[in-house]
Amino acid sequence: MNDKPNSLVVHWIDQNTSVILLDITVGDDVSGRWGESYQNVIEEVTIVDLQRQSVDDVDSLITLFTRKEVGHITNDKYSLDPDDYYITKSEWSNSSGGQTERFYNYHIFHEPGNLNQVTYPSYFLPRGFFFSPNEIEDGFWHKNNLESEVLYYTYNGMLRAGEVVDTSYYDTTSIAEYYVQKSYKVESDSNVVVPAGHRPSFAVAASDTVFTDCFKITQTITMTMIGTGIEFGQRVESWLVKDIGLVKSEIYIRWTEHPYDSDYTANNNYLDTLNQAWIGLNRIELNSVDIQQSNSVFRKLTQPVHSIKLKNIEEHQNFNFDPFYINTQHGIHTLDLRELSQ
Repeated sequence: MNDKPNSLVVHWIDQNTSVILLDITVGDDVSGRWGESYQNVIEEVTIVDLQRQSVDDVDSLITLFTRKEVGHITNDKYSLDPDDYYITKSEWSNSSGGQTERFYNYHIFHEPGNLNQVTYPSYFLPRGFFFSPNEIEDGFWHKNNLESEVLYYTYNGMLRAGEVVDTSYYDTTSIAEYYVQKSYKVESDSNVVVPAGHRPSFAVAASDTVFTDCFKITQTITMTMIGTGIEFGQRVESWLVKDIGLVKSEIYIRWTEHPYDSDYTANNNYLDTLNQAWIGLNRIELNSVDIQQSNSVFRKLTQPVHSIKLKNIEEHQNFNFDPFYINTQHGIHTLDLRELSQ
């Protein structure tokens, strides 16, 4: 390089107008006076130089496989005892074509602090990763280790009307990077109606029951896959009644690209004030009330706490010998996008 070019480069706009080019960058074109065109005067070329080296034969290769635990739970803030964990089980059935199929799920909660749920973190997969509802399992993929997250925020174990918690973070996974936004809101509600009236049998529909003095909790999650820009939304609306607990809960989902059928991507019949289309996935309602209050000390003496490994849970009669499996859940809800096609 020098202060002046060794070869003067002139670019002709037409036969009578020319410009001297003092600076030329990669990709610039130059035209001659009589119409000649010189493209990419400075061309960027990538050269791949493969080097080889001979080494002695490998004597042996030993791979050690250790048995992986189902999960490991750690908590730096609290020192958790077995008494702080609760395993619940939900069961339901689906009838189709004259046959009834039984389903179940395990849900793990723990205290102290807030009411927390222990799950395998789940993430949605966009189109291209699967081809049909039956090939996507429940529509999500999961991390290999259990993690704890807040289900209900509490203050000294109590819910507070007006509680609002907003969080956002980037989550880098082996599949993609996700931008996750979570919103949590508690409102006082004057009443909630559920079919929990007296019924002589489950074959008879229960009458509606109105519960007062309740809280409505709304939890919204927006998960955006970085790069593709595809969004998946999940909104859970739950009603908790004083001295009874959860009486009603509904899950709604939305997406900017349907997971397996593009014809369902646009859903203009269910737009909200933010121009977002939400679809109801499932709903849980209380249909009977059976409250048994007992002193916690007496309960521990008569029903002592047991340590159970999830991989061995199918060996216990109290759980009907059902094995544990990884799934997507929120509270006692089980999310399965295959239900959208039913």
